[in-house]
Amino acid sequence: MVGNETTYDDGRGRRRNVTELLEGAKKANVVLETRQLAMKIFEDYTVSWYWIIIGLVIAMVASLVFIVLLRFLAGIMVWVMIVMVILVLGYGIFHCYMEYAKLKGEAGSDVSLADLGFQTDLRVYLHLRQTWLAFLIILCVLELVIVLLLVFLRKRILIAIALIKEASRSGGH
Repeated sequence: MVGNETTYDDGRGRRRNVTELLEGAKKANVVLETRQLAMKIFEDYTVSWYWIIIGLVIAMVASLVFIVLLRFLAGIMVWVMIVMVILVLGYGIFHCYMEYAKLKGEAGSDVSLADLGFQTDLRVYLHLRQTWLAFLIILCVLELVIVLLLVFLRKRILIAIALIKEASRSGGH
């Protein structure tokens, strides 16, 4: 209400409702908050631009070293990477199960994701058993798919390793 009235003159001779004013103020606030967020992101880039460049240079050097190593150790590196992916997924499965089991008796951990709704603080989801169960199932399915692909496509992987060796030799000239 503006004073004792629920309508006001908008300065152009039209009568407006106070709820329209409130909706307009909320939309203007969203625009201002978005602008503030964009300014924070830009300020972060201006402060940390040299760290970004250092990271890109390190990634470039690591990629070059990786390509050079592939020339000599392609088979070993490919199989080590495949085994490491399987081991990392295995550890992820173990960790998800341990978190799931740890939350078994805790209060509030049995709330479903639908009941909780969307939360801007993503750490809230890490205190729910349902989250860890979903992670566990996703990682198990991914591990199974990778192992099955490895079993059925091992000869193709050997062919790919030979192609990688040849490609790395041509890249080194």
